[in-house]
Amino acid sequence: MNRLTLHSRRWLVLTAVLLLAALMRFPALDRVPPGWRDDELIELDMDSRIEQGWRPLYIREAEGHEPLYHYLHAGTLALFGRNTFGYRWLPAAFGTLATALLVALAWRLFGFKVAALGGALYGVGLWPVLYSRFGVRHIGVLPFILLALYALDRIIRPQTADRRPQLAILLAGMGMGLGLYVYYAAWVMPVLTLVFGLYLFVFDRPRFRHAWLGLAAALVIAGVIFFPLGWDLAHGPRVTRIEVTGAPFQALLEGNPHPVVETTLGTLGMFTFKGDPEWLYNFSELPVFDWIAGAAFYLGIAICLLRLRDARYDFLLAWLIVGISPAFISVPPASYSHTIAAQGVTYLLPVLALGEISNLKSQIANRKWAKYLLKFEIWYLIFVIWVGWYTYHYYFDWWPNHAMVRFAYHADTHDLARWLDAEGEQSTGGDLAISTTSNEFAPNPLPLDPQALSLDLKRQDIRPRWFDGAYALVLPNGSDSRIALLSFPHLNPLLEPFLPPQIAEYHNPPTNQLAFRVYDNSDSSQWKNIGPGNATHFGNLTLVGATIPTPPPQAGGDGFLLTTWRVDGPLTGPLKEFAHLLDVGGQMVGGDDRLNVLVESLRPGDLVIQINRLPRPAQIECTPCRVRIGVYNSATGERLRTAEGDQMLLPIEVRP
Repeated sequence: MNRLTLHSRRWLVLTAVLLLAALMRFPALDRVPPGWRDDELIELDMDSRIEQGWRPLYIREAEGHEPLYHYLHAGTLALFGRNTFGYRWLPAAFGTLATALLVALAWRLFGFKVAALGGALYGVGLWPVLYSRFGVRHIGVLPFILLALYALDRIIRPQTADRRPQLAILLAGMGMGLGLYVYYAAWVMPVLTLVFGLYLFVFDRPRFRHAWLGLAAALVIAGVIFFPLGWDLAHGPRVTRIEVTGAPFQALLEGNPHPVVETTLGTLGMFTFKGDPEWLYNFSELPVFDWIAGAAFYLGIAICLLRLRDARYDFLLAWLIVGISPAFISVPPASYSHTIAAQGVTYLLPVLALGEISNLKSQIANRKWAKYLLKFEIWYLIFVIWVGWYTYHYYFDWWPNHAMVRFAYHADTHDLARWLDAEGEQSTGGDLAISTTSNEFAPNPLPLDPQALSLDLKRQDIRPRWFDGAYALVLPNGSDSRIALLSFPHLNPLLEPFLPPQIAEYHNPPTNQLAFRVYDNSDSSQWKNIGPGNATHFGNLTLVGATIPTPPPQAGGDGFLLTTWRVDGPLTGPLKEFAHLLDVGGQMVGGDDRLNVLVESLRPGDLVIQINRLPRPAQIECTPCRVRIGVYNSATGERLRTAEGDQMLLPIEVRP
């Protein structure tokens, strides 16, 4: 009866650990992260195409992607829908599954107490939590790595209960092979297998004679599983992440070890000194642990070094070193994604230290208060709360409200969608022009914010237009039209006179940061400031007006050209307007090509006010200079034609 009671209590504790892990991963997936990251939107497009029938063996887009996680993601999108929960459910589930597998591995290695505390720390730890809530594939490799590690330990240290060694070999091979179809960090597992085999050969020949055949068989199974992907990688175009991030390794091959030394030192400091520098995943440079938890981590390493004769502790050290080694030869240093294979062992090492502290109670005779203070369960609770607070404080509280993070995750667009949905029946919907930042060097400069809004917005009655407020302003046509200016970029001051009256303003509640302002564009009388200009038609674009604001371009400096366009029909892009400054001989001396709107989103009757720079070289005298404009498709180079040709001289002169 007592054994049954102990058994039941243990499973109750482990159930609580998994529930704790789930509570740190599944709630508020639409708030933390605070919106959609570009990587998520790009990968979601891949997943959607797979859902629709695309069947790649290797994805040669976005610097190369292994396919398995994307196939699984396509299934969750079909099951839960194209929204934040449908997209981030899979990493949250993988993070919870990884917690369960880490518990199973730790229980086998060190017993129940280490398994329970290790699982709890991993469940609330900063590093695993942040990747469990981020939609991309990194966390997907952890269950395969942990499954392979569990099976490898069964091969190396078989116990009485391990009655099916063939199953352990199969699981180890499958974990290694399938992990390579998820994320390239899984390459550490074949390396770890070889390291374990070498360790046994040098230090434990009897165990090596027992295990070598199983280790070799597992590697063969992994190789057979990986073969189709490996063949495709070898015979197709070389597009892999290592081609992008492996600059230090390439420098080492060329005889320059300094970049590898720098990334190695940076990576070794990630646990307590300086963590991942990228705001995308973490509060920039925040280490994995604070110094209290970090001290326990380093003490755990010291315990492993003192017990090198015990294969379990060598197992942990090899796992840690090999797991973080990809970051030694890649950028950035201390990358939490490149070192993700070491996540599990990172949270087991502090547990070994706590176990040693709890053992001190046996050395304190007849001091009940001290024994109670050093009781394992007390340290368990305090340490889990401390590590969980570190995660909550920096990841859930500070990180999603930082301006850099909000910008990177399109948080303003996310908030705008929530605000529009909250309007509900109080608004008739209608035409809405939204400012966003653009990448003028991309083929389609404004693709991601529209995608983010379409995923977040539940209403179907909003007809959005998109423009970059740093260079353009769209005045949408319609009796109920509005303009929304996100917090970034700031509207160009030259465009402010054309703004209609402001009607709403939204701030991010935790920090009171401005997210967006809304302007009422329904009164067409606001357009009275726009001159009629000459009605020159470039396809479905009509030039309404063109002016050079004061001051005109000075020698050696820049001026600006404001052109106003009316949309007369459907447009297909990408389109750009060119503005050329011509000297007295008609030769171009400066110019600027841009049209900072998503032309496919525009509707007939919309007005577009566009700013182009007019750079004027210092040696050029304008006596006078003239301005030439035109519109062309930047993908094909084809110009839109007017009745007189494919360009026009404006009735504007630039004088000295």
